[in-house]
Amino acid sequence: MNVDIISEIKTLLKGLSLNEADYRKKSTDPGSAHGKIIEKLKEYWFDKYPYIEKYGLQNIDFLGKEAQPEGHILVAVEVDAGWWRAIGSCVKLANIRAKNKIWIYVTAEENAEENFKRALKDIQKLLKMRNETKESFGNFVAFLKTPKGLKMQRIL
Repeated sequence: MNVDIISEIKTLLKGLSLNEADYRKKSTDPGSAHGKIIEKLKEYWFDKYPYIEKYGLQNIDFLGKEAQPEGHILVAVEVDAGWWRAIGSCVKLANIRAKNKIWIYVTAEENAEENFKRALKDIQKLLKMRNETKESFGNFVAFLKTPKGLKMQRIL
C-alpha cells in the first residue's frame, strides 16, 4: 500500500495541468499551483477514503488518513514554491507519524532542477543530523513539478 500511494500521487501530479500564471501566484492566492495541488490531493483522497479532517492544527499542507477519525496517517504532504523552504517542511514532516511523507517543490523558475538538487542536499544533511532512517522516518519522496514536467526523487 505504501508504494501504491506514492505512485498514485505521482500519477496525479503528472496529470495536473498548471499554467505559467499558476506558478507565479503566491501560495495563498486562489488558483495558485500550491492551492491546486492541495485541492487535487483532497479530491483524490476523498474518492479513495471518504474521510477528511482539518489539518491546520499540524501546519501540514495535506494529511491523508484512513477512513475514520482514529485512523493512521497514511501520507503527509508539504508543498512549497520556494526550494529554501525544504528544511522547514522536512522538520514538519519529521514530527508527524505517517507511513509516507512527500515534499513537492512547485516552481516555474529556469534553475528549478539546480535548486531542487540544492534542497535535496539540505534535506539529506538534516536527516543525517537527526539520525533518521526509513524505519524511523517512513517512506520519503520529493517531487519537482514545473511547467516542463515532473521529477521524483526517493529520499528514504
